[in-house]
Amino acid sequence: MLQNNCYVLCLLLSLADSTQPGLNLSQVSNWADDISSKIVEMWKDISGYQHLKKAYEESLKKVAHVDSKQLLIESAHKMEQYFSKKIDSLQRIKTRAKIAYARRKDASVTAEEVKYVNMIDLNSTSIPVTLHFDQRFKKDVNTSYSGIQIPTNVYHGGPAVLKTINWTSELDEVFIDNFMNRDNTLKWQYFGSRDAVFRTYPAKRWTNPYYSARRRPWYTQGATSPKDMVILIDSSGSMVGKNSVIGRLAVSNIIDTLTDDDFFNVVYFNTAIRSLSCNKTLVQATERNRELFKSRLRKSGYKDVALWEKALKEAFEMLKTTDGARCQKMIMILSDGTEHKYEDVFEHYNKNNEVRVFTYLLGTPAPAYSSDDLMWMACSNKGYFYNVPTVGAVRDLIEDYVSVLSRPMATTNETVKPVWTGIYRDASGLGMLVTATLPVFHEQTFLGVCGTDVTISQLMNFVYQPYVGAGGYPFIINNNGNIVKHPNFRAVYGYVKSPDDVDLTEAEFVPEERKNSLLALREKMLSIKNGETGEMIFTAFSFTEYERYLRITPIERTYIFTKIQQTPFSLGITSLKFGYEVQEYKSYIVGNESNENNGIVLLEDWNHCNSTSLPLTTTPQYLRRLLQQGDCNANLLLDLNITQNVWSTN
Repeated sequence: MLQNNCYVLCLLLSLADSTQPGLNLSQVSNWADDISSKIVEMWKDISGYQHLKKAYEESLKKVAHVDSKQLLIESAHKMEQYFSKKIDSLQRIKTRAKIAYARRKDASVTAEEVKYVNMIDLNSTSIPVTLHFDQRFKKDVNTSYSGIQIPTNVYHGGPAVLKTINWTSELDEVFIDNFMNRDNTLKWQYFGSRDAVFRTYPAKRWTNPYYSARRRPWYTQGATSPKDMVILIDSSGSMVGKNSVIGRLAVSNIIDTLTDDDFFNVVYFNTAIRSLSCNKTLVQATERNRELFKSRLRKSGYKDVALWEKALKEAFEMLKTTDGARCQKMIMILSDGTEHKYEDVFEHYNKNNEVRVFTYLLGTPAPAYSSDDLMWMACSNKGYFYNVPTVGAVRDLIEDYVSVLSRPMATTNETVKPVWTGIYRDASGLGMLVTATLPVFHEQTFLGVCGTDVTISQLMNFVYQPYVGAGGYPFIINNNGNIVKHPNFRAVYGYVKSPDDVDLTEAEFVPEERKNSLLALREKMLSIKNGETGEMIFTAFSFTEYERYLRITPIERTYIFTKIQQTPFSLGITSLKFGYEVQEYKSYIVGNESNENNGIVLLEDWNHCNSTSLPLTTTPQYLRRLLQQGDCNANLLLDLNITQNVWSTN
């Protein structure tokens, strides 16, 4: 019908433009206006526009005054409850792991007796499973079992591996109970063992056979305390060739085990001492610094002789003068051997063994050297000695030092609280997330690390955006001042593969004269105590998102913030104005299903809920039940309640 009208109007306009008598452009314009108004009236009548508008107006409950501080406190409290559930789940996994190990640690099992889901090869697994798509994990999974992944370089049939698979099978019971009965917002739950067995729930198809949990930041961060580390690399002439290749790979692997909580430096020594940092201090092991240092590892320049005494003194002085992690201190030495123990240096600098020394004998010892002196350095300084004969041995031997560093935690019981990682991309497709971890010990034996993930997108649902106000937004930083969630920290496809650590001062934009105000905001957010709130007001730049950030306006903004208890995170909310008014609707309440008409509801394929997968075509009754059970957008329930009788009454 509309298409025919268009043809008629076009014909009339054509005629009006000709020399036909009695027909002019003004008449045709009037006809067009008349037809246009009738089309609008017809659309309003058929669509129920007036009835829909009336329904929303009648549902308006009140115009409420927003208490900004109360909004902050309530949002932080919801996040604390959310994180608390994750921590409770971790504690249950940890407790069950200790019990399972104690019960089965002496059991002798064969490969035929151990049954498990092999995620690398689901077609030949000893427990056959069928995978089904689950919206909560955004992939095909099986929620009846956990799955096992073992790196290719680890023998699947080894006695230690089989024993670990056997006793960790008991974790399925607590995995399922956590997910089904206690917290339906849980994502991946997993346990990584000290012997490279990785068990994750729910079971899924795993595509990376080389993945090693022991090399992942969540594992090393959970297994060890924050570290200050100096890596000493022998760059004398005897290291030329295979030994230098092994050393470069070994250092790269050591750097990969570091996290944002650690500080480090890499020092080459022969007749000269050269560190990879610009000055002779430790730097924070951020993603950016780790990649930078790995790119600077030497491929040449091995010559002369090694001045060991000078290099050891340099390392100890660096640890002594740098205000780094203030926890565990260590020196990692990589060499093909030495002629002396340098006892006087260790006696002077490390009499109380406050610094651990790990030594790595690379390749075959040089003819004039033996391994005894390197072994003495490690064993006399609470460290460990490793012989790394080939490139293939690097990965396993490097990862072992993490188990040694976990021992003080077992004896001092430091890890009452979980450790939270920085933000990173989920390898299984859930986007950007952070991980909570806890180490697991049996008496003083380190067993591994258990963990669970929290997707970043979930956190922002706890701050009701309409209450934040126009131009406002919530944001979260961690205890290093790095962004966990911020609207200016984004990527085209919703994630960055390996995100650099973005500081708050890089995500907020202020005039040059207000830089000190932004630094003060960062400092106050990091130092604020549990239960306290803070507030700052200063000029910042406001960007218009819908114009692709082309319009920049300096405007006075209010920042309020508080700490999210039981986590290393702080929540901030900023707005152009606080103490504003918003509209509240009474139709957030649950409707009466008995009075609801029959019909269907069509949904756009959006992410309406975090923990529930909504069908795109369903009935109002079924949709309402799903919305009440899941962690869903409240506005969807509002729209459902208001519109339920609009079209049925017309």
